[in-house]
Amino acid sequence: MSRHPVLAPRLGAILLLAAVLLGAALSPGALAAQAPAPPRAPRAAPVWWHVTYYKIPFREADSVVALWKAYDAPVWEELKRTGVLADYVLLRHEMADDENLILVQKYASWAAIVDTAPAVVTRRLDPDSTKRAARAAAFRGLSPISHRDGIYIEQASLAEPRAGRQARPRSGDAPRWVISYYKVDWPKVDSLVALQRAYTAPTNTALREAGVLSDWKVLVHNFAGTENVLYVWKYPSWAAIQDTSAAAIGRRLQPDSARRAAVGDAFRGVAGSGEHRDGIYTQVLPAPRP
Repeated sequence: MSRHPVLAPRLGAILLLAAVLLGAALSPGALAAQAPAPPRAPRAAPVWWHVTYYKIPFREADSVVALWKAYDAPVWEELKRTGVLADYVLLRHEMADDENLILVQKYASWAAIVDTAPAVVTRRLDPDSTKRAARAAAFRGLSPISHRDGIYIEQASLAEPRAGRQARPRSGDAPRWVISYYKVDWPKVDSLVALQRAYTAPTNTALREAGVLSDWKVLVHNFAGTENVLYVWKYPSWAAIQDTSAAAIGRRLQPDSARRAAVGDAFRGVAGSGEHRDGIYTQVLPAPRP
């Protein structure tokens, strides 16, 4: 019999508790939790987008496009071949006369943006200085071209389609690009991007599999600004823009109406009133494939 009758029950309880805790610590679940975490996959390098907005008198837009097609497109294609430029597209606004041409260039790194190869490639492709001077003169013969630049980091996009899940785009006249320009409070940008990845990306993936949407991205201005978040949609045709299946897909992916309402509230909480402007553009370079 214990010399300390008061402590004996307590000691027994303590030993029992220790046994329970030890058993829990040695359980498979606890051991798995204590195991070293597997190494994280390396974080993907950011994808950079350089967007140049040009304001060109509408009557001269055709001439500017023709000059870019003759002189600049070969340089861009060579830069793609050598890996300096990941991709590019020249877009023309359907109706507006204000910033009616947009050059979008995709780079794999910041170093590629500041690379001096374009001037070198231009001289190599056009060694005739007289021809280069003629190009400059042709541009000078046009009205002054004003422009502004924006550098963005790609924050959300569609994953590569799984085998057999990429539907052929519905036939149409030409690819159309829709760009929505939003002004978002900087502290809320990360939350907005997270919502886009979680809820918008699955819907847009289903739209791509249905042949309604060709591509989609969320770009965030690297240094912030008045319109610091861009949503970019690429559609195979004008008719695809008017397709109304997105709402039905959203209901199928999230059948709980209360949950959908909560998601909508979350979007409004970070995007504010949702005030924005949209532009619809036709791809002129590279020439769309039939």
